Amino acid sequence: VYDFTMNAPGRTITRSANSDSWIIGSNLHIEAGTVSFGNAYSFAAVDCDVLIGVNGTLALSSNAEGGLIVRRHLLPSGTFVTNGRRVRFEGGRNQTIGGSPAFDELMISKTGGMVTLVQDARVNGTLTLAAGKIQLANNNSLTIGAHGNITGAHAGAYIVTLGTGVLKRDSVGNTPITFPVGTETSYNPVTISNNGAPDEFRVNVKPEFDAPPSDPSRVVNRQWNIAEAVPGGSNATISLQWNSGDQGAQF
Repeated sequence: VYDFTMNAPGRTITRSANSDSWIIGSNLHIEAGTVSFGNAYSFAAVDCDVLIGVNGTLALSSNAEGGLIVRRHLLPSGTFVTNGRRVRFEGGRNQTIGGSPAFDELMISKTGGMVTLVQDARVNGTLTLAAGKIQLANNNSLTIGAHGNITGAHAGAYIVTLGTGVLKRDSVGNTPITFPVGTETSYNPVTISNNGAPDEFRVNVKPEFDAPPSDPSRVVNRQWNIAEAVPGGSNATISLQWNSGDQGAQF
């Protein structure tokens, strides 16, 4: 179909429990009522926006194969139930995530453009960075839950913090945990292992300094900000990564 709109309070549309995919050529708009993927064991792909109004509900499938592919914006003002399924962002356009969703599985697999987080979001399972970047606009945070992880990060797929947005990871302990952050042009991850009390750590990076150095030619032109949620309980070892292009001429 082209546009798919649900606007019927108290009513539900449920996908059949088969392998037929849903292909929506424009927007999936749920203003009222529920669209349920039931036990469908195939994906639904939306070429434009997924819009969930305050009185609407979108529930993904209870089957592992019944995920959602978004090719532009995901803006859930209402109820978004992911049921452990994967939400995948793909395509060559800039995309946004709003509505403070909690994902079970999130994948970024783009041929161009960037996914911008315009409100806080959380991933309780796996964030897969296959291709393309997530940008944390303003002071928004992306939290990875205590049982979550991040896979696939590399120089072409990471989290752009812009110096104000924050990547948070719950329960950082003595197993090294990588925060795959960077600027718009450079991948600058942080790895933390904590031999003290497990804690939430928050990390961002930016290409300028709050306090300018006395000799800019002798520094790495990156400022990392690292904080723990409960001050004083950690005993952390921190590793930083930068590229030769981030260094001053006399570093």
